[in-house]
Amino acid sequence: MKLNSDLMLNLHVRKRKQFALGMRRLEHLPYFSSSIRKLTEEGYTVALFIDSKYVKKITDTQIEASFLSAGISVSSVHRMESLEHPYLKNKVSVYSYLGNPAYDKDYFTRHMQRARFNPIDRLIVHALSLIPKRKFFIDKLLIKCRRKFSKNFTYNPEIHGIIKQCDFLIVTPGNMIDSVEDDLFLYAEQCAINSFWMVLSWDNLNSKGTPIKLPTKALVWNRLHAQLAADQHGIEAKNVQVIGSSYHELYASNGSISKQIDLKDVFGIPAEKNVVVYLGSSANIHPNESIHLSELLRDGSWLERHFLIIRPHPAHTMIWSDWNLPGTYVWPKNQNLLQRDIAETSTLFDQTYLAVGINTSSLWDALALDCPVACIQVPGTIFSDNTSHLNFAKEFGLLTFRNFMEIEQNFEKVKQSLQALKPAMLPNFGQTGNKFLQAINETQGR
Repeated sequence: MKLNSDLMLNLHVRKRKQFALGMRRLEHLPYFSSSIRKLTEEGYTVALFIDSKYVKKITDTQIEASFLSAGISVSSVHRMESLEHPYLKNKVSVYSYLGNPAYDKDYFTRHMQRARFNPIDRLIVHALSLIPKRKFFIDKLLIKCRRKFSKNFTYNPEIHGIIKQCDFLIVTPGNMIDSVEDDLFLYAEQCAINSFWMVLSWDNLNSKGTPIKLPTKALVWNRLHAQLAADQHGIEAKNVQVIGSSYHELYASNGSISKQIDLKDVFGIPAEKNVVVYLGSSANIHPNESIHLSELLRDGSWLERHFLIIRPHPAHTMIWSDWNLPGTYVWPKNQNLLQRDIAETSTLFDQTYLAVGINTSSLWDALALDCPVACIQVPGTIFSDNTSHLNFAKEFGLLTFRNFMEIEQNFEKVKQSLQALKPAMLPNFGQTGNKFLQAINETQGR
């Protein structure tokens, strides 16, 4: 009788409503909070695993408070330490690019440099890249490397014990270079629970490497992601589900405050001028795009009819610290993604005539709010030509121009591109959270 009682007790502990969540940085919380909150509403709590390198100055209490402010209940916080066998792990990521016949060569080269390959491995990679039909060899090589990593991996008993008490695992990797959060996929397999790879941003599948262990299911943004999940990451189509962008779902569930605030009054913009937003890109795209922007605006004729609000990339704000060109304004001047006010951003794009950028996911913030978007060509940019994520957007109507005058002359075409671009880039807009919950429940057999 005691044996049965113990068994029932263990089953009770095992089946409590808790899931494990692995992430790289706390700043990534807005990328997935709208969907994860759906699980909290279902009664789940989160056993959080986060890379210790990025939260050294943040207490567990502060982490829990950040999640609670997003409507997510965290039951425990666990800081994951330095990863094992980083060289082998980075090798898996580099090889994964070659498995895709249409892989992005610039991102592949950058990843190989960051992986610090030795000369022999560089030679092997170069030889593999010359084989036209190499996918068969790459797949075999990836299987061999993953098995070797798994065989030599040292499981942490504490992490294992926590994962064993969870119903399932969700991991939101930001970058697979020196990552630790995707190690959790190995724990999920050992504990016999389902695991989900929740894709954060539009370029994560073609430029950030691959997990050391593939999940039970990948939850992706759109059709491009689904294709990349199969071609570059080796995930079977039946294990890939398009749910949409959880980050942009924030704009569907948070209303604009435009009725209370008029941006033209706030910034002293003349009533007859159109408001245009310039969306800053990361330092990976351009070291200092402000120099070229000042050249584009030099003659001042375009600014006679427009007012330009510059919205810096959250991780690349310093280049705008001395910007003071009349007819423009930098706003917000210094704000990371976690600090961004969704209602303010909604108001900005609700009252904006046009949003322009080089290569940034902020274009889709504007698109989510039905603001016309366009790309502008800037000399010296990298990771912007012939990249999967930009080419996909261009296939569905994203237009690129050399200067602001060209955009003005083709503005009607830019507006028309919204019709095909938004459903292609952000499918299930307004329903992504429900699609996410449906994917979890179906996989869990509910």
